[in-house]
Amino acid sequence: MAKQQRSAEKESFWRLAFEEFGSSGLSVRAFCEREGISTASFYAWRRSLQQLDSEPARVELIPVDVVEPPGGLSADRLELTTPGGFTLRFPADIAPRQLGAVLGVIEGGAPC
Repeated sequence: MAKQQRSAEKESFWRLAFEEFGSSGLSVRAFCEREGISTASFYAWRRSLQQLDSEPARVELIPVDVVEPPGGLSADRLELTTPGGFTLRFPADIAPRQLGAVLGVIEGGAPC
């Protein structure tokens, strides 16, 4: 049987519910009754999200060609050109963490 794709909306709902539960001071049963949710779903989602959060982040490597641009190398900037033809220019001294954050956003990851 194929694994169902996780719904971002459901995941967001349950993450918020667990935050609210944590500050509610209620038992799981009382919280679920108050919110009108099943305790079985509560426990299943809690387990699922704990497993998801404990998985190491996936890193996908992409091939990179290092080429000298026409006009020679420049020590004051880093330039990346995507296969789609977009050129991204950064200061040469950009922190690796900042560059990683920018590229993560471009790849479709979390915002900076």
